[in-house]
Amino acid sequence: MSDLIPYKKPYQSSTDLCQKLQRDGLIINDVDNARKVLERCSYYRFKAYLIPFRDETTRRYYPDATFDKA
Repeated sequence: MSDLIPYKKPYQSSTDLCQKLQRDGLIINDVDNARKVLERCSYYRFKAYLIPFRDETTRRYYPDATFDKA
């Protein structure tokens, strides 16, 4: 009777998501603030603001891209 589709991606905490952004080259000067922002507005919504700061060919952020600029 369960017609629910299981999630394909596992849950990631705001700390995990900050680490992922940093691995992709984004500079995060204040990790605590970044975690709070991601908890408030969601990772995927915030990530849309990062599109201008990302090189789509390499899938990495430009060297001067910071969390605060987004």
